[in-house]
Amino acid sequence: NDLINEVQERYHTSSIIITHDLTCARDTADRVAMLLDGNFAKEGTFEEVFSSEDERIKSFYNYNFTQ
Repeated sequence: NDLINEVQERYHTSSIIITHDLTCARDTADRVAMLLDGNFAKEGTFEEVFSSEDERIKSFYNYNFTQ
């Protein structure tokens, strides 16, 4: 995560990061897109996406942060 943030800051670049690691997404992303069944289910900041009322998104969040 630190390396991703350092490269973005140093070189003023954008990155597309594909991950199931929500800690990485939270720590590196300005914007998050959540895919469900191959379709965009929600897009926005980390907080916007994971405050969704969609039970599948809530379940994914809870699985990652309550284990």
